[in-house]
Amino acid sequence: QMLERLNTDAGIANLLRSWLHIDNHDTPRAANVVADRSLRKLAQALLFTLPGSPVIYYGSELGMTGANDPEDRAPMRWELANDTNSDLKWVRQLTTIRKAHPALRYGDFHALDTDGLFAFIRTTDKLGQTVLVVVNPANETVRETFATRVGRILSWGQLQDVLTGDKITSKKGLVTVEMQARSVRI
Repeated sequence: QMLERLNTDAGIANLLRSWLHIDNHDTPRAANVVADRSLRKLAQALLFTLPGSPVIYYGSELGMTGANDPEDRAPMRWELANDTNSDLKWVRQLTTIRKAHPALRYGDFHALDTDGLFAFIRTTDKLGQTVLVVVNPANETVRETFATRVGRILSWGQLQDVLTGDKITSKKGLVTVEMQARSVRI
């Protein structure tokens, strides 16, 4: 509800021009504040899918740590920048998804009414440019049915998660998803 209110009050045009960040040079690094990697992955998924321009503080894509000053401004750890780094793989995957889906870069935002999940839809004026994002921040699996509220996908058929390839069906404006603990679907 807060994000929907922010969208209404600020307007989507202003939100799209805003920078989104999880950490920066004036804050402890995300890896220090949120030690659980699965929760950091959810935060990063939201960073790349909510309206605005994602900004990654150098090294955060690598899982760099750093508490308060001066640790949060430590030099880049170049030895972490390799193809075996799972944090870097995740951020690269999110970057690829954002580039591939115009709705994530400049689409409208519609928060969805859910009970245990956080869900929203990003849309453009083109029918095929619709992205549904569903996040389960809970420590347990959640199964939920909710309304998509966007006419273009009322009975769109199958939606495919770009992260896993899993498919869900939209029927009469309703979607049922089963989400593992601390997971995201795009």
